[in-house]
Amino acid sequence: MHVEDLITSLILSRTPLNQWDSKLISSFYDQITRGFGLTEKQGTLAVKILKRHSNALTHTARKDVTPFLENPIYKLSVRKLNNEKKLSIATDDVYGQVIRAVFPFNEELVASIRKYKEDSNTNAFWNKEEKYWVFPLSESAIVFLSSLEGFEADEAFQTYISQIKEIQANLENYFPILVMEEGTPVLKNCHRSCPPLVSTGILGAVFEARLRGVGIWDEEVDNYIENDVDSITRDFLKTSPDSKFLVNSDNHSMSVMSTIIKNLSPTIAVIPGGDELTKLSQAVEFFHNCGFSNDQMSVMFRLDSDNDKEFN
Repeated sequence: MHVEDLITSLILSRTPLNQWDSKLISSFYDQITRGFGLTEKQGTLAVKILKRHSNALTHTARKDVTPFLENPIYKLSVRKLNNEKKLSIATDDVYGQVIRAVFPFNEELVASIRKYKEDSNTNAFWNKEEKYWVFPLSESAIVFLSSLEGFEADEAFQTYISQIKEIQANLENYFPILVMEEGTPVLKNCHRSCPPLVSTGILGAVFEARLRGVGIWDEEVDNYIENDVDSITRDFLKTSPDSKFLVNSDNHSMSVMSTIIKNLSPTIAVIPGGDELTKLSQAVEFFHNCGFSNDQMSVMFRLDSDNDKEFN
């Protein structure tokens, strides 16, 4: 009898096993039913467990299994572990172009991958049938994987690394950026559908670029913002659009926001309850000072919730 037959027999006999033996034998059984042979280490461990339950196996097989355990023979070829560490670009039937990472089990390496997955929300996964990790073909994944030591990368992966390094070293040629060309603000490296700037002044161009998602500018523009723009507007322009920008009303009047409002309308002014008329009057005066006329403003107020409407 082969070792694989004895493993199958032990599983089917439903012999009571301790938790450790049960987990290992079940894993070995699953492996051999999928046509994968045991490794040398797995085979030794399997025989050791089978010997502990030789009496039960002898009873089930109705023959003494001891000789088969003393001189074990395997039905499937002994599987040799792959010790290569390789990164390659491959095509997946479901996900298309992906990165494959092949390496022998390493607890620290797996922990690093899981942390990267969690931190970056990357959809990487372990292909247990083929024994490799699958990563999306993204800049983030390429940068992370290229930072791991001891891996051999195929030519396609190395090409992507070179492209990323070249872009990082010459960001001004790739990222959308606001630059000054012969005294005129111009957007560079934008999509062809992006219309040219309307503003001819630097500050107006910075706000216009921001509305189009461009928050990088050249040194000349940066010097202008540092030296010729008020501190509130400067801090606002250097705040990411997805972050909150706050101005302390105890230390500043509404007028400090005038440059921002003039360049980034439409604007909503929320009127706090309890002093509505005063605050509304202040807001209207502020918008007048910013150059807005009455027909460019409207006022909304909440109605009683009993009438099922949020605003009038």
